[in-house]
Amino acid sequence: MAGTSSQPSAAGYSPRDTTRSGLATPRSLSAVETCFATGNAVPVRLFYTYKLSAAAAVEKLRRAILMIKHFALATSVLAICASGAFAQNTKAKLTDPVEILKRADAASKAVTVAQYEAESFAFDAEGKTTPIGHGKAAIMGFAGRGPEKFNISGKFKRRGSEEEQHLTIGTDSEDYYLIDWATKKAYVDIDPAVTGRRGGLVGSIMMAEYVHATPFTDELNGTAQKLIGMTKVADEDCYEILVTYADGALQAKWFFSAKDYLPRRVDRLRKIDGKPVGGTRTVVTKFKAEPKDAEKLFKFKLPDGFEQVDDFAP
Repeated sequence: MAGTSSQPSAAGYSPRDTTRSGLATPRSLSAVETCFATGNAVPVRLFYTYKLSAAAAVEKLRRAILMIKHFALATSVLAICASGAFAQNTKAKLTDPVEILKRADAASKAVTVAQYEAESFAFDAEGKTTPIGHGKAAIMGFAGRGPEKFNISGKFKRRGSEEEQHLTIGTDSEDYYLIDWATKKAYVDIDPAVTGRRGGLVGSIMMAEYVHATPFTDELNGTAQKLIGMTKVADEDCYEILVTYADGALQAKWFFSAKDYLPRRVDRLRKIDGKPVGGTRTVVTKFKAEPKDAEKLFKFKLPDGFEQVDDFAP
C-alpha cells in the first residue's frame, strides 16, 4: 500500500543492519515510492532483492517508467475524447429560427456599450457589390430613433458617387459634432443638425440593434423567419436567417454569431413591385461589449491643427 513505513524483506533478510556468518552486512534498500500518472494515482512499488545487480535494477526501473508513461498517455487520450464529445454535445446547433432570434434579442438587450469595426456595401439585383463605407464605431444607450451616444469615424461615399469622405461624427448626448478630416474643420453644437447633409453617411456602418430597446421585435413579429444555414462572417460561425417583415415588402438576412448570438452582418433587401432590386450590407468585425472608460469614447476632442467652426457643416 502507498504510504506504509514498513519495507518487505529481500531474500529472507530484514532491511535492518544484520550480521550473518560469511556474509557482508546487507545495505538497506528502500522501495521506489508511489508514482502518479496524470490525474490518477497509480501506486507502483519496485522492490529489489539483496543480490539484484545495479544494471538489472536500472532496467526494471526503466520498464516501470515506460509503463507509467503508456498509462498516462492512454488516460490523456480518453480524457481528450471525452471532453471533445462533451463540447460537441453542448455546442449543438439550433434549428429553430425563432428561437435563434429570441436569443439574439436577449443578448442584444444585455449590451449597454458596443465597440466594433465595420464595412458597408450597396449591391444590385445581380448581387454586384460596391463599397460605401468602412470605419470604427462606438455606440451607447438608445434614445428615440438611434443610439443615445455614438462616435463613428471612417471613410464614406454618397450613393452613386466615387468621392470618399473621411469623417468623424458623434455625440455625447449633449454636444453633436462632425469632423471633416479633408478640410481640417470641426463643427460642434447642441443641435443635431450641425452635422449637415453628411450626417447620415455614417449610418451605413451603424448597427443600432446592439443597444436598441427592442432590437429584434420586428423580426420576431415578421410574417416569416427561415433558417438558411451556417455562414462564416470573418472568423465567426453564424446562423443565417431570412426574415420577411410584417408589411411583406421588406426582407433582411441576419447573421447571428453561434457563440454569443449577437449580429455580425445584415443584408437589407429592397424590392420594387415585388421584384428584388438590391440592397445594402453591413458587416461587423472586432466586436467588443462594455469597453473600459466608455464615456471617453463619445466626448468631442478637437484634433491638433484643426479649426472649430461656429456654424453647421455643409
